[in-house]
Formats: sequence, C-alpha cells, structure tokens
Amino acid sequence: MKREPFFFFLFLTSQTMADGSSKMVSFISVVIPVYNGQSTIAQCLEALIRQESVELNVDYEVVVVDDGSIDSTVQIAENYPVRIVSLKKNGGRIIARKTGAEAARGDNILFVDSRVIVEPDLLSQILKINKSPMIAGDLKAKETKYNSIFHTVFYLIRKKIYGKKYFPQQDVELIIDQENFSKAPKGTTILYIEKKLFLAILPGKTDKNTNDDTRIFHKLIFEQKIKLIRHKGIRAEYKQRTELFQRGTRFADFYCKPGRRFFPFILFGFAAVILAVFLLVFLAGHSPQYLFPFFSVVFAVYFFLALYVSENIRDFLTFFCVVPLIFTIFCAGIVRYLFLMVFRRSVSQ
Repeated sequence: MKREPFFFFLFLTSQTMADGSSKMVSFISVVIPVYNGQSTIAQCLEALIRQESVELNVDYEVVVVDDGSIDSTVQIAENYPVRIVSLKKNGGRIIARKTGAEAARGDNILFVDSRVIVEPDLLSQILKINKSPMIAGDLKAKETKYNSIFHTVFYLIRKKIYGKKYFPQQDVELIIDQENFSKAPKGTTILYIEKKLFLAILPGKTDKNTNDDTRIFHKLIFEQKIKLIRHKGIRAEYKQRTELFQRGTRFADFYCKPGRRFFPFILFGFAAVILAVFLLVFLAGHSPQYLFPFFSVVFAVYFFLALYVSENIRDFLTFFCVVPLIFTIFCAGIVRYLFLMVFRRSVSQ
C-alpha cells in the first residue's frame, strides 16, 4: 500500500465532535501512563507500534509517561521507537495523564492503559468511526472471563451491576449522558479525546487516591454538557488489575458521598458488617448455643448470593471461594479512604 493516499486521507478526515460540529483530524498522539508496568508494557507497546494502515511517527506517535516506576518499565520501553517522559516520583494517574497530554504533539489524544493489548486495526477503526470523545466498547470481557479468578469475579459482579443492556455491551454504539451516567460502565482504559477538551475536564483533585476516570467523565458530561460515546468497534484485551486495596480507596473517592449511586449500598454494607460483628460477640459471650444458627444463616445468605451471581458451577465455585477475601481487601480500601478524609478534616481545622 502506498503511503501518500492514506496520509492524504488521514489529514482530510473530518471528525464528528460531541457537539455535532466537524474538525479535521491530523496527527494522533497515543499516551500511555504507566507505573510499575513491567509485566505488560512490552505487549502493550508491541501492539501499538504495529498498527495497520498507519505509520508510526508519521501518522501517529506513542508517548510513554513513566510515573516514577521502581521496576524495569523504563528499560523495557527504551527498546521501542517511542517517546518516554519520566516523572521523578509517583504522583498518580491524573498527574501522569496531564503530563502526557501536555507533551503530546497531536491535537487528538488516544489514552491507552499499560495493561491493554490493542487490536492491530485500532487506529484505523478510530478514524473510520470518526467520533470523539470515545471509549472502548469491547474489552473482550466475555472472551477473557476465565483468564484468572479476578477476571471471573469482576465479570460476574459487573454483569449484575450494569445489567445485560450495558455489560457486555449489546449495541454497537452506546451514548453515555446524564440520564444513564451511573448505569453504564465507563473508564479511561482506552479514551480518544481532543487534547484541549481533556485538559479542560481534569479534576482539581490530583492525588493518587482520586477516582480519576469517573471524575473526568462526570465533568465532561455534567459540566461541559458533552456526551460520551462507548463504541464496540474499539476493541482490546484488558489485563485485569489485582490491586484491590487501592481500588477500594479510589471507588470510595467518588461514590462515598450522598447522592451517588452506590452510597446507600456502602452504608448498608458497613451497617450490616458492624451489626453482624456485634451480634457475634454478644452470642459468643451470652448465648453460645445460638452461634451455630447464626453461622448457618450467614452461610445460607452467602450461598444463595453466589448462586444468583453465577452463570455455571465453575463461576459458583470461584465466586464462593474467592469473594470473601476480595471483599475484605476492597472494603479495607474504603475504610482507608474514610480515615484519610477524617484525618484531613482534623488537620485543616
């Protein structure tokens, strides 16, 4: 294939923006924020530098933002024809993404998580779909459901939380707006957005515990009044994160507030745990004969919960055996967030 025709096409592509206007699409900057990503960064970069129908450093660039990694991430990235921007210390994903956006040479940015292995036609699909801002609608959740126990558990939980309409996504194109914001899955795992717009919707809170994905999209949709497109034509494989403690803290950063979708569940969950512990201590000290019925009820409730969530016996066994540990670590992250909030308020006073 000759270079001139596609290069000409690339520069003449008119991109449909969220407000309905059109803008010429030119050079695209792919930005990869990464912290201690030595286990996946090579696969991530390998897929990005071998994109079909486009030429690296002619039609697009790849910028790796190292967020103070202490492993071999930088050394691995140096083996690829990419730009590397290094931060002296780990500042968190918002700082890394902001740094990458500011360093980007293109007017349009494609953010890609370091745990993502993109399809060979990702960039050509983005140009074909020709819309912005846009996120991936197919992260191969169903195909990778049994890649690990974490893939299985999070798949089952997300399917119940978001429902069949949204997870896995049924429609080719899903428009996320103010009406379905809390119902639809969303994340910056793969995010295609205009550079100027991205910098405008960055949250003011930038510490490592910030739920940056949800805050960014909340500002986009509720403050900028711009709809987000989740498109199934944007496909990739996502290597599931396992740092549950930090995920719990980031989850609480956005949702542990009155009016948020999961706030009532957080309150109910902690109230139920406190009540169960209190009842357990009381029975152990005063009525030990009721301990067996107590544990029987707890076991039965959990048994039927696992049945409700699972799709088959394999799902049931995985969920039943693993979720107590996952739940405990995740909730510990939420408790950490609450302690941090109390500490900050006491210091400020």
